[in-house]
Amino acid sequence: MGTSLQSPVSGDTHRVLPDGCIDIIFDFGDLRPRSPAYVVGTMSRPVLVGMAGQVDLLGVRFRPGGCQPFLEFNAAECTDDTADLECFWGKAGAEVWDRLATLANTRARISYLESYLLKEFGWRLGLDPYVQFSVRLIQRERGAVAMAALEKGTGLSGRQLERKFARDIGLSPKAFARVVRFEHLVRTARAATSLDWTQFALDGGYSDQSHLIRDFKAFSGRTPAEFFAAQ
Repeated sequence: MGTSLQSPVSGDTHRVLPDGCIDIIFDFGDLRPRSPAYVVGTMSRPVLVGMAGQVDLLGVRFRPGGCQPFLEFNAAECTDDTADLECFWGKAGAEVWDRLATLANTRARISYLESYLLKEFGWRLGLDPYVQFSVRLIQRERGAVAMAALEKGTGLSGRQLERKFARDIGLSPKAFARVVRFEHLVRTARAATSLDWTQFALDGGYSDQSHLIRDFKAFSGRTPAEFFAAQ
């Protein structure tokens, strides 16, 4: 999925929360602290990103477990980290950035990038069925899934599943399920007319409110009250 962020000169800081996804970012801004094209690994903790100068970003977000045809790497090696796109695509990474930089608008950039990805990597399309089954089950159950259910559903041992998740997602099945549960909690709280954290804990599969608060702080860097007060 292609996404874009453009804004005038900014000194804002954005809090980016874990979502179980891996991204490719193309940076066309006027102040680039690193390579203009890079991969952002799966996050297990929040990151504060400073927006300096003219911001002009284009990103490709891969669904959990969906990056392998395009990057072919052990995702665990990039968890909570970034790497230059050149490490994966060689000189083609810079060539794609150069081409995107010449295009007039976001729609044209996304169209070109989608065509490029399908042309260069479409023949590789094919995801690990065990990882995809597990991801769908975890997402369907909103993160409240026991490891035993994944083992039973796939016929694999816990250790086998952990190796596959590390390769394709960058997190263990348990850690990924925690991220999914946290994401659902944030969506639920944002849609609620009142914030009842005890009820959210019960509905979300947390053992109690203290468990919810610990997980929330681990993934957002703030307590629930602090997080939503800043929204």
